[in-house]
Amino acid sequence: MEQQNVLVIGAGFMGAGIAQVCAQSGYRVHLNDVKPEALGKAEKGLRWSVNKLSEKGFLQEEPDKILNRLTYENDMSCAADAVSYTHLTLPTTSALCSCGWWGCDYVWGGGGGGGGGG
Repeated sequence: MEQQNVLVIGAGFMGAGIAQVCAQSGYRVHLNDVKPEALGKAEKGLRWSVNKLSEKGFLQEEPDKILNRLTYENDMSCAADAVSYTHLTLPTTSALCSCGWWGCDYVWGGGGGGGGGG
């Protein structure tokens, strides 16, 4: 079976957590953020978290195998290629929250998952 790809837009606390769960579940994850420093912080935090879970015996795979499923990108045109599912994380105060997931699918032409608009 072909490996599914997930695009998570937003590398903050929620986005990094969603990316981690997806990678641990076997998905190839593209974590995207416009701020390189957010991507660096997310990468450092994910590396720490996955290694800590491994040390405690909570993972069935080696940490490197999980971490190798994660890519960190700030170029949306590269991140959106061959994506099966899309998740957009936004602060609750963002005006974009009202557009729902369909806005992302429309803008990037993805056939990815996502709920209805709102």
